[in-house]
Amino acid sequence: MRKILFICSLLILWGFPASAEWLSDGTPGGYRLWLVRTCGSAVALSGGGYTLQDMKGQGYAGDKMAGGLYVLGPGGIWVLTGATPEGGVTTADTGRIRNTTIVRADTDGDGTVDDVQITWAFDDRGSCHVDIWRCDDNYSTNPAPGVDWKFITVIPSGDPRIYNHTNSLRDGKNYFYRVVPSPLLFGTTLLDDTNNSRTVAKIDVWVGPGWNMIACPLEQNSYALADTIGDQLTPRVEPGDELYNPQMLKASYSSSIWANPSGINLALGEGYYVYMWTGRTERYISFAGVMPKVVRTLTINPGYNLIGNSSIIDKSLDTSLPPGTGTANAFQGSVSSGPDEIYKNDYPTQGQLKMTCSPMPTGWVGPSRFDFIKGEGFWYFRRTEPGIYNWQLDPNP
Repeated sequence: MRKILFICSLLILWGFPASAEWLSDGTPGGYRLWLVRTCGSAVALSGGGYTLQDMKGQGYAGDKMAGGLYVLGPGGIWVLTGATPEGGVTTADTGRIRNTTIVRADTDGDGTVDDVQITWAFDDRGSCHVDIWRCDDNYSTNPAPGVDWKFITVIPSGDPRIYNHTNSLRDGKNYFYRVVPSPLLFGTTLLDDTNNSRTVAKIDVWVGPGWNMIACPLEQNSYALADTIGDQLTPRVEPGDELYNPQMLKASYSSSIWANPSGINLALGEGYYVYMWTGRTERYISFAGVMPKVVRTLTINPGYNLIGNSSIIDKSLDTSLPPGTGTANAFQGSVSSGPDEIYKNDYPTQGQLKMTCSPMPTGWVGPSRFDFIKGEGFWYFRRTEPGIYNWQLDPNP
């Protein structure tokens, strides 16, 4: 179970200001702390299982005070490793534009949360003009301006650091946004991390009456159901639409409130069932968040596992769950055991489509071929003979 590591207090010892905020260093399970201080200050940390390091990776040898307080040395970047906060974005934040965020919101005042709002900050060089670029439907790695990425607007340096895209939720389209300095840094392209290492996006996942299998495709600041899905299922009805996690624990959405006695949160790499009662209206669930870049190693145990494609692109099963031998591959069978299997929800029939793992170059085969679709969930059946599958979920295009 993931631990929560957070700053529980920030004390000013000698009357000088100090501040801190979470920034990911891009390392799974690791977060870094940007500390700005002008004189002696202390910060209290809780959660356990972490270490403090300076920007060269050396262990911090500062004084430990009573109550778990650390007197921090000269200001700079510190790395916290070990415990991972519940939620939080892990993609590195290293560009000229920093802390780019996107949220579902009602920005046009029509009383409906059907817009997205994007905000950002800057590195220590201060503010600058900012250009907003957008790629629609399918993410493109082509950085040439005006081809797949369209220029939207410029935000002058003195204006509020906000861009609103109205009426963009639940429209069945995907949007990818780049917030970059205007002009771009010398010798760089629109997609270079030196301009902004984070791309934010809105991705729609379709659900309809009956059983649906979904996954969270984007990194979130909070993975709570009220934040990731919110009010996007059928509102103000009884019984409520339901969500089941891989352990088949249930949460339900009724009267515009989540009833979640088991405390279910979404997690990248997991799949989920959404059940909508007969007669309800099909709809899209819009996920807003940061495009994931960190390769995650997830455990697939022998038996049935509910997994999901937590990325912004569709992939073939052969590349996302590569056939092979051992615990780092999908099991292709042996003389004493059958191969691994994967199942996809067949929505029209409410049944399951199945594919089985075969040695390459054949790869995954089945009467109805399917891909590892972004934002969708799948049942993965792992055979007992090879043991645990240390699955690497690579979200990168």
